[in-house]
Amino acid sequence: IEFANNVFILTKNKKLGLVDLNNNEIIPTTYYQIYPRKNNRFILLSPEKKGGVIDNKGNIIIPNKYKYITNLHLADDFYLVKDINNNEGIFDFKGNEILPVEYVFYNSDKGTIFGSKDEQAFLFDLNNLDNTIILDEGIELVSTVRHYSGGEQFYQIISKNDKYGIINFKNVIVISLEY
Repeated sequence: IEFANNVFILTKNKKLGLVDLNNNEIIPTTYYQIYPRKNNRFILLSPEKKGGVIDNKGNIIIPNKYKYITNLHLADDFYLVKDINNNEGIFDFKGNEILPVEYVFYNSDKGTIFGSKDEQAFLFDLNNLDNTIILDEGIELVSTVRHYSGGEQFYQIISKNDKYGIINFKNVIVISLEY
């Protein structure tokens, strides 16, 4: 038994569920995993290991249908989801779709994330999509291990014409495309 977001996470027969302070069932003990998050949210994994998000009242915020789901940063303002075709999208903490599930995402830093779709690379400002930067044609984003260090300046490896370089989250070239 664990207390989080003003409810109890219960385990029964290796399955998890939620009950309120009056022992009223919020969701049955049928889930593979329940991860408490801020904003009274929980990431759920079904027995089929499909992910979604609910609030502490049991209201569905993001449907339980994604093969992968995670919060983007410590404030839990945004959730990244991945479908069975490895397409990714972004939802806000209220469950509003910010970016449709049709991208591939790379590094993220707070409300900024590098993404690509149909051979076009982007630098998305999730707090204001009007500030999205479309990177130069031919620029490809290179997959790196995602890391989550507070306060660290994040960088993205890019390539063009078999040359590599690095840009930061302000779209400033840190290492030119020479290597």
